[in-house]
Amino acid sequence: MVAEALNVDYTPQPHGQIGGAPEIAYEAAIDMALAKAMSDEMQEENEEMQETLAELEEQVSHLRNENKKFKSVTLQLKDKLEESIVTNAKLLYSNRVLISASLNERQKSKIVEALTNAHTVEEAKTIYETLQSTVVNGGSAKEQTLSEAINRQAGRSSTLPRRTPEKESLNEGALTRMQRLAGIK
Repeated sequence: MVAEALNVDYTPQPHGQIGGAPEIAYEAAIDMALAKAMSDEMQEENEEMQETLAELEEQVSHLRNENKKFKSVTLQLKDKLEESIVTNAKLLYSNRVLISASLNERQKSKIVEALTNAHTVEEAKTIYETLQSTVVNGGSAKEQTLSEAINRQAGRSSTLPRRTPEKESLNEGALTRMQRLAGIK
């Protein structure tokens, strides 16, 4: 679109005819006056649009600055959220390990220590599953620390259990007969 500036600089001039100008001259004068008025209105409108454009450009630059600030805050919040998710995953798997009755204290502490070194949720899950399956499958002969052995024994009596008398075998009669023959009884 081509925009041209129109500036009408027209003022009616006396023409020297007696009794007034012909009707065509009046129409031309009216057209010229309207053109001048439109030119002035357009110029004013153009000035208003220039002012509005300047204001809008200022708003755009302000909104861009705000957008940059929001973007940086959003990235910070995203990092904090990811960090808290990883921490929650570590806590979840650590609690599962600590609750597990099939592990001794040394095994629990080793698994929890390995979990605290995890940097992602997937890594924490992999560590938990791998160490849990390794300890449970390979732990048929449990190694116990001294404190675990004492704690497990605490529920039992401090005295040795009584000996139950041995039951005599079914061939009691044969046994007594042999003893008599040997001269023991």
